[in-house]
Amino acid sequence: MVLLGYEWSGNTGGGGDHNVYYRTPGQPIVDSCHALIPDTSTVASDRYPVAALYEELRQRDGIAIPYVGGRRADLAQHDPEVVPAVEI
Repeated sequence: MVLLGYEWSGNTGGGGDHNVYYRTPGQPIVDSCHALIPDTSTVASDRYPVAALYEELRQRDGIAIPYVGGRRADLAQHDPEVVPAVEI
């Protein structure tokens, strides 16, 4: 099975890393910030902290899967409406 998605890379204090998936194709990639991205043409689509990402996903029928490797996710910020699972 292949799931199309991307990584939302937030620091732990802002919610931590999450994999993002949408039910329908053609949805936008939203970043946590542009600190390491030289091209700032999409800075308006940044969603930070993770609560802003969750709100975006609610509007677009998406989900986020937080994980605890690398920049670990802050599981205290869990939102069951858009976070159905956790990667360990």
